[in-house]
Amino acid sequence: MTAVAERPMRLLIGIVVLATAIIMACGWHLEDLPGPVGATTTGVVSGALNGAFAMGGPPAILMYFSAPQHVAVGRASLIAFFLCTDLLGTGSAAVGGLVTWPLLTQVAVLFPVSLAGVGLGALWFRRTRATDFRRYVLWLLAALSCLTLTQTILS
Repeated sequence: MTAVAERPMRLLIGIVVLATAIIMACGWHLEDLPGPVGATTTGVVSGALNGAFAMGGPPAILMYFSAPQHVAVGRASLIAFFLCTDLLGTGSAAVGGLVTWPLLTQVAVLFPVSLAGVGLGALWFRRTRATDFRRYVLWLLAALSCLTLTQTILS
């Protein structure tokens, strides 16, 4: 088994996500969604990041929001993506004995909070223009990468 030190990898991920968000905010975009090879590559990178750092979303988010398709298509695709990865992750955790009664209790308590967040997000999405929504997503990714970088540097 090969192991990579956590700190350099967190720095690398933070820098790559931040740089990509900045480049996209400056106007760069894909002409179309990537084909099977590009989508598979995005999935592999996302899976590797999810397995290593529980942070597999940024590659998929960047792929869907760098393409010219309407943001509603990207948003719907990401909802399906996260639903599938969460179900697979939960199934894997259950098989590995990581799903316990205390964990299920936490899930039961936090699930309504999560639903409220989804509801607020849906409301925000419906009231936001597509170009503004894309910009907000890029700002959020940039902010999360800055937080990751700051946390990594200060720890």
